[in-house]
Amino acid sequence: MVMSFIIRNGLSPDTITYSTLLHGYCCKGKLSKATDILNEMMRNGCIPNTYTCNILLHSLWKEGKILEAEELLRKMNEKGYGVDIVTCNIVIDGLCKSRKLEKAMEIADEMWTHGSAALGNLGNSFIGLVDDVSRSMKCTPDLVTYSIIISALCKAGRIDEAKKKFKEMMGKNLQPDVVIFDTFIHIFCKVGKISSAFRVLKDMEKKGCNKSIQTYNSLILGLGSKSQIFEIWTSR
Repeated sequence: MVMSFIIRNGLSPDTITYSTLLHGYCCKGKLSKATDILNEMMRNGCIPNTYTCNILLHSLWKEGKILEAEELLRKMNEKGYGVDIVTCNIVIDGLCKSRKLEKAMEIADEMWTHGSAALGNLGNSFIGLVDDVSRSMKCTPDLVTYSIIISALCKAGRIDEAKKKFKEMMGKNLQPDVVIFDTFIHIFCKVGKISSAFRVLKDMEKKGCNKSIQTYNSLILGLGSKSQIFEIWTSR
């Protein structure tokens, strides 16, 4: 309704207008409508930016529409849209959720030397995804990248590999946040390694990282599974 009002008053919707509307449709899971908006904005000469494409890309991976997501990446490549760390993390997260963890880790590792061009590992269509090498190299793994990989490894029961990724992350001067700490606490409690979970909790406190409700829920779950009811009430 507001969009129609804008047009009737002689104004032209811009990239922000279209991106906001596209985001709304994606949040409601109406991907066909979101795609229509993307096509409409291009027909009207309004060029989508990386943020616009990332919104749709995230929703496509979330809905398991892998082929459509890869097609969007190909179009981003053809149109010369910039690919940023958010794009890379969306792809890595989508691969993990599609049980393609090895490919996700391969891309994340390659990002340290090739930046966003590492997405070329998805196939020939993506080789040379970013022609500007200096811009590509800015896309190195960040805290979100490691959080995605560590979480996926823990869910797959590959805890030792998750620990190695944690050490690698620390070696890159990336400090863990509550999400990563909670991931380890949850998996340790789930497999009955309560002492390990509390060691992570102490490390979390030493680094001044505030505990979340997820932190306590995981500890309660772990202690309850060991019938350590008294500790549930006394642990802080």
